[in-house]
Amino acid sequence: MEDVRNKSFAVGYSGGLDSTLIALLMGKRYSGGQVHLLTARHGFGHIFTWMPNKHVNDLRQHLGQDRVFHTLACIEKEFKALVLSGCLDTYKKFGRSNFFVCLGCTLAIDVHLISYCLEHIVPTVIWGYTPRGSDFAVMSLPETCFERRAFYSRYGLLYRVPLAEMHMEKPEERDLYDQAGIWQGLRFRKIAMGVQPPCLWGITMHHLDIMFEVHPQPDRRQVVAFIKDRSELMEALIRERLAAKGIYDIEERAAQLRRLNESEWEKYGPEGKLLDDMEERRIFAETTGFSSIALKKFPNSVPLFDHETLSRDGRRL
Repeated sequence: MEDVRNKSFAVGYSGGLDSTLIALLMGKRYSGGQVHLLTARHGFGHIFTWMPNKHVNDLRQHLGQDRVFHTLACIEKEFKALVLSGCLDTYKKFGRSNFFVCLGCTLAIDVHLISYCLEHIVPTVIWGYTPRGSDFAVMSLPETCFERRAFYSRYGLLYRVPLAEMHMEKPEERDLYDQAGIWQGLRFRKIAMGVQPPCLWGITMHHLDIMFEVHPQPDRRQVVAFIKDRSELMEALIRERLAAKGIYDIEERAAQLRRLNESEWEKYGPEGKLLDDMEERRIFAETTGFSSIALKKFPNSVPLFDHETLSRDGRRL
């Protein structure tokens, strides 16, 4: 069984406050592994895509120049297939709501991350979602994370959201940035943007949230239904991407990734409940050197991914 400290991991990396911090913390926890950062652009309003380089350089200074790899991935093809193709029918089918645009973009990034991990044998994927986002943001709803975690597991991959697992909020994140001596990046009102490239489409769709902190709530049953509806297409896109690189032994690679994750699968795999956030905090405090992580207590009576129980905002699926 491989020492988890030597595990490599990939990050859905925007360069924002959350994704940079979790890359730093996980890089210190898995101190012997490689850190793969994947920044995506869909080609329909992503601007200033060079911005994450600022925090990529910060991470290299903290974790080692030879450990941190950064890829700028074009997801235009996947975005068109998962979002733009038949978008009016999708709008009608899933409750006459536009949630599928940002969620579909996230699924397009999933296609690239899974393909990348299968190609390079990277066993774990990290996303920087926080409890605040999981109350209303469609990409980080508990139901969304549950479905995506199950999809990643088909390929032997662990899907992790450690900031949500630790119930970490923005003030604590900013304190850790200060301890590490890293600039927090741009900030608008209460929203910390870090140095992530603006998505003009996303800003247009979420301007109420950005400007006034008004959080429209999508129908979570429709969110789950959309992910399930797109899963077959996602699988086809993954196989197409890998075939273009001459990779056809997907099942064998998935089995290899599953073996690399064996020691953590029971806790973080599809059936893991993650009830004890204080245990997560103690682990990170011991392995990162940020002792303050272990000091904050939160109620942990609701499993992070269990959408059969109450979600964080108290509503049932």
